Amino acid sequence: MDMYLKNIRTIKDIKKYEKIVLFGAGQTSKGTIRLLKDNNLICLFDSDSSKWGNKIDGYYVHSPSDISNIVDDNTAIVISCISNQYEISIELINKYNIKKDHIFSYTNKYYEDFVYDTKKIINNFNRIKKVIDLLEDNESKEYLKNSIICRLTRDPLYIKQNSNIKVPYEYSNIVLPKKGDVIIDCGAYIGDTAELFLKKLNEECKIYCIEPFEDSYDQLCSNVRLNNISNKVECLYNAVSNEKRTDYIRCNEDAAYVCANLKDNQGKLGNKINVDKIDNLFKDINQIDFIKMDIEGEEVNALNGASNVIRNMKPNMMISAYHLVEHIWEIPETIKNIDSSYKIYAGHQPMAPFEIEFYLKSNQK
Repeated sequence: MDMYLKNIRTIKDIKKYEKIVLFGAGQTSKGTIRLLKDNNLICLFDSDSSKWGNKIDGYYVHSPSDISNIVDDNTAIVISCISNQYEISIELINKYNIKKDHIFSYTNKYYEDFVYDTKKIINNFNRIKKVIDLLEDNESKEYLKNSIICRLTRDPLYIKQNSNIKVPYEYSNIVLPKKGDVIIDCGAYIGDTAELFLKKLNEECKIYCIEPFEDSYDQLCSNVRLNNISNKVECLYNAVSNEKRTDYIRCNEDAAYVCANLKDNQGKLGNKINVDKIDNLFKDINQIDFIKMDIEGEEVNALNGASNVIRNMKPNMMISAYHLVEHIWEIPETIKNIDSSYKIYAGHQPMAPFEIEFYLKSNQK
């Protein structure tokens, strides 16, 4: 992996091209457009024929069949969707004869600030290699190594799926929610994951859904009532971290990530939220079997705030690690510091291998 330190690419390598085009005209393309609109961006391409001829933020959407008429040796192609980046790259190379070094993985302002932080990767390279070594199977090791290489080189050919990922929130048949489990869903949104778990487990489980955003929480509670599952799902209007406090939280203009304790672009404070430790919220609960955590960069703090639950109840866990590049090494280190007996696997959601998740296996589940 060390050799890729010599092949680092940054946004400067995109901007040096005379023309920039995007592939992917979905919602996530808007963040890429905002990032690159002042840097020779000319148009988008998409495989969905219903989008051809439309405009997104003023930029025309073309059929891929137009690539040969627009793209030349002075053009960079940035993939502007998060899913299927590897597959798109293969198609661009094999079907449209695009040189692979002209293709760049997805980006937006948040990614530039927090995900493609090559300096942090370089400064923590030995820690990263130690984390890769402690992973339990070769599939995890290869996947995480490729994920690091992609963040250094922006080459989407390294965004390959872990072959052990088949369905959401499961790592093979090793880490997954099971019938009879008591589940904590941190970052429950409107209850989509809870619905998935209930269906999979034939409603033979108990789920605590934690959601800090008022609109999402209200919709979550409404969905629980409408589906008549209040005996299976309990909703908590909270954020989780490593201490009890009041904070402020907001979504950025891309609605793609959350920043805590920040002001919005007009200088006004965002929504006020209650923050607490999982250890406090569940101090009177004597069974926790599975924790799913996708909380926009607060994962390390939340794990530290759940140390008693983890040590005493030893739940299996799925922890997102894609919001901040340092979480790639900090989350495994944090888990091992809390309880060294955990086995760690690296995976992702199906069709979204850029977004790293750690699957944590208790020796008692």
